[in-house]
Amino acid sequence: KDKDESVIYPQNLYLAIAALTLYIILMQFIGFLISSTIYLIFMMYILKVKLKTNIIVSLLSGYVITFVFGNLLMVPLPRGVGIFRAIGSMLGI
Repeated sequence: KDKDESVIYPQNLYLAIAALTLYIILMQFIGFLISSTIYLIFMMYILKVKLKTNIIVSLLSGYVITFVFGNLLMVPLPRGVGIFRAIGSMLGI
């Protein structure tokens, strides 16, 4: 029997919930940009998006969202601590 790719399998749901929980927890420590990019890469991997597309979309989305909300709209986003805060500063965020 062939698997229908449009069906959401329970293990994907559990992975998505675990990823979202980890994303929320880690955001305060590693910052919005890095945690969002990692979260998007993982979620697109679960959804079986091609790796090259996954990485490009995740990196661009994370940076654009951070730039728009953090710089243009002046919404305070978590910047992380330690080296992660320095990385965000180097990226101009």
